[in-house]
Amino acid sequence: MPGLKTIHPGKPLQLGFIGGGLSSAIGPAHFSACRLDGRWELVAGSFSRRGEINMATAEAWHISKDRVYQSWQGMVTDEIEKLDAVAILTPPLNHAEIIL
Repeated sequence: MPGLKTIHPGKPLQLGFIGGGLSSAIGPAHFSACRLDGRWELVAGSFSRRGEINMATAEAWHISKDRVYQSWQGMVTDEIEKLDAVAILTPPLNHAEIIL
């Protein structure tokens, strides 16, 4: 089936965040939670519309600069074949725009 990936036991699933930068409460909580059992690895994100928060978050969480995006649309376009899941951590009012 197109779009489905094979999951390899023992290899962490590749995760991206939309929203959830260091200035939010939800981002650090999700970052900590995704690391608890070793099943997830945060590898990409568009963490904040504010460039300084976006980059500070990536640096704090050791995300490669080439996988940090100024827009969620850019991240989805570039990462669609690389990620296993995306966590949408924006305010709830923005969720519909992102998932549709």
